[in-house]
Amino acid sequence: MLDLSRAEANRLELAAEPFHLGHAVADVVRLLQPKAIAKDLRLSHWVDPRLPEQAIGDVTRFQQILMNLLGNALKFTETGEITVRVEGDRRSDDLWEFRIAVQDTGIGIDRDRQAGLFEPFYQGDSSITRRFGGSGLGLAICKRLCEKMQGSITVESEEGKGSTFRIRLQLPIAPPATTVSPPNVSTWQAPASSLRILVAEDNLTNQRLISLVLKRLGHTADLVSDGEGAVLAWQQQSYGLILMDVRMPNVDGLTATRQIRQQSQWPQPWIVGLSGDALTETREAALAAGMNDYLIKPLDIRKLEAVLQQVAMDSPQRSTVQR
Repeated sequence: MLDLSRAEANRLELAAEPFHLGHAVADVVRLLQPKAIAKDLRLSHWVDPRLPEQAIGDVTRFQQILMNLLGNALKFTETGEITVRVEGDRRSDDLWEFRIAVQDTGIGIDRDRQAGLFEPFYQGDSSITRRFGGSGLGLAICKRLCEKMQGSITVESEEGKGSTFRIRLQLPIAPPATTVSPPNVSTWQAPASSLRILVAEDNLTNQRLISLVLKRLGHTADLVSDGEGAVLAWQQQSYGLILMDVRMPNVDGLTATRQIRQQSQWPQPWIVGLSGDALTETREAALAAGMNDYLIKPLDIRKLEAVLQQVAMDSPQRSTVQR
């Protein structure tokens, strides 16, 4: 809800950094693949190889849009497939229009209900909310983020036959000097030592995704759903790192961090805040509460790896399992 209110008030700040659109899409698809497999769905993506290597924009917000759309597609699709297609055209020497389509074979949306689909708290009809849950904010946030990026989002759907959400974004192209090499596949190899990590996250889907990524990176994760659980788990088990969602029910991440920092138990863990809020003041509040770092959701795997490497170097003798 904070993201939506910030965007509507024109206070949401967007980064302007070079990023590889294809890699950004692939990261999100890879994170959600286990959920597709669990439902026996085919999840795939295709990126036009003629697209430029690097665009300039906010990769975190772009991935947030894609995560919302794919999350909905997975929620409302029981059989068949979900595909993401990325295409584009040059508009000028340094500007491209990118077109991203997310297509599913799900329940579809009645034409009469499509007009209000991108409004806050709208979910088609009450039976959908009862059956599938959700706040009805995801698509409203997607629309506001697209508009902040000087883009648009539309839907084509037929009840019982699936939906296609189309995003158009006009983004500058990074000059060759700022092009970043593609990530090395070795980043997915297991490290020399395995951290035991506590993940405090109230969203079960996010829990599973973060746990999967940590496992793929060679680490062990324990899961709790609120700040109170995080404090209790840390009192019973030494952790090298706690990934702490900032906003959770009962006891939030900031309060839990303060409680941990006030205790004399040693060694103290690294605590990294997780949030979808990219505002500077939110990051500053997290650091002031005692967090060591702050990552934006959906998580950038490369940034998470950098944190894991820093934690391992900072405290190689604790909360690790030597291989």
